[in-house]
Amino acid sequence: MAAAIAAIAGSAAARPDEVPCTAVRSTLHGVIVIGARVPTAGGPSCDVMQQYAQWLEESDSLLTARPARDARFTGREWDFASGAMRLGAPRHFMLFRGDSLTHAAPGRPARLYLTAYAAAPEELPSELGSWFVLVDQDSTSSRMFRSPVTARRMHPVLEDGGHLVYAIGGAQIDGPRVRAQLAEAMRLRRALGFTDAMPRARFVVGPARDTTLAMLGVTRMDRPLFAMMVSPPLAVFAPLSAARGLDAHELVHVATFGRRAMIPGSVGEAFALHHGGSHGRPFAEDFCASAVLRAMPPIDVAQLDSALAGHWWKDPRADLAGFALGHAIGWFIAERGDSAWIFAEGAVAHDDDAIAFLSSRAGIARDRAMQEIVAGLAARRAACPAPRAQPAIGRG
Repeated sequence: MAAAIAAIAGSAAARPDEVPCTAVRSTLHGVIVIGARVPTAGGPSCDVMQQYAQWLEESDSLLTARPARDARFTGREWDFASGAMRLGAPRHFMLFRGDSLTHAAPGRPARLYLTAYAAAPEELPSELGSWFVLVDQDSTSSRMFRSPVTARRMHPVLEDGGHLVYAIGGAQIDGPRVRAQLAEAMRLRRALGFTDAMPRARFVVGPARDTTLAMLGVTRMDRPLFAMMVSPPLAVFAPLSAARGLDAHELVHVATFGRRAMIPGSVGEAFALHHGGSHGRPFAEDFCASAVLRAMPPIDVAQLDSALAGHWWKDPRADLAGFALGHAIGWFIAERGDSAWIFAEGAVAHDDDAIAFLSSRAGIARDRAMQEIVAGLAARRAACPAPRAQPAIGRG
C-alpha cells in the first residue's frame, strides 16, 4: 500500500493539478490509489474521494453476506464501471482520480466523475477511461454512492430457479426464450462435469441499441465491452439479444462459474467465445464479420503467440486474440471429442497461457497445437463468405 501511494505520488510530480487522497485495499478491488484534481482545477475534495474509497472497501462484505433468495439487486453494492476499467489493465496498481462533482437539485443525485489510470513498474500511469457514479445526500449530509444503473428504471421481470432478470428502460424480454436459455445453461454445466447447482445470477438487460458501458455510467473507454459479468453479487449486464433473450456468451460464463482458480481466465473466455459466441452472434458468424480479421495478412506461429500473450491488447489487431482463442479451444475439443476435461478438477492454475494449459490437459504437444491452430485459422478465414458490397450512394 505504501509503495503504491509513493509511486502515484511520484508520478503526480508530472501532474501538478492532482493530489493523492487515500488508498483502497480490498479483496474485490485490490490496491487502488485514490486521488483528485485540485479544487482550483475543478476537482472534488479529498473528503469526497475518501468516502468513495470507503464505499469500494465496503463491497468486500458481499463476499461473506448471504442475501435472501429474493433479495433485490440494488446497484449499491459496488462501482461496476470501475470493474470494467480493470479489464485488460496491468496487475501492478491503479489510480482512480476524481475529476469533478456536479451540483444537484434537492432530491436529485449528484454525479462524481472519475478517470482511471494504470501503471507498471517504472512507468507513468496510462489512462484507461472515464465514468461517473451517483451521489445521494440525506438529511444528515452523509454521502451515499450507487451505480448509474439504478437510475435507469431497472425492474425485475422474470424469476427462474433463483435467477432474477431485470429490464432497463423499454427492454422487453421473451420469457419462454429466457427460461429455455437458463435450462440449457444448467444442462451445459452438468455435461461439463460440474456436480453442484448453477449459482444464482442477476441478469440486467438493457434496450437492444443500448450499450453495457452506457448502463454502467462509462463515458469513455478504449476497449468497448458488449456485455460484462461481475461477482459478487453474480450479475450480468448486456443489451437485449436479437431473440429478446440473455447474452449467450455471458450465460456460458455463469454456467461454468465456480472453478476459476483451476482454469486460466483465458481458457474460460475461450470456451465462452466458442460455445456462446460474441457481440450477440454465434462464434463462426462473428469471426467472419470481423473487418479487422479480413484486413489482416495471414499470421504465423510467432505472431499468434504474441497475440495470445496479450502483446496486441492496445493494438488495432487486439480482436485477433479473442478469435484465436475461440478457434483454438474448438480445435482441442474436436481433437479430444468432448469438452468436460477442460473444466475437470485440478491444481490451481498459476499461468494464463491458454494453449499450454489446454495442451497439457489434452495430452497434445504445444508446438503441434500452435501449428495446427495457425493453419486452422487460415482455413477458417478462407472459408468465410465474401462481405456484401455496399451500394453506392449517388447525388440526385
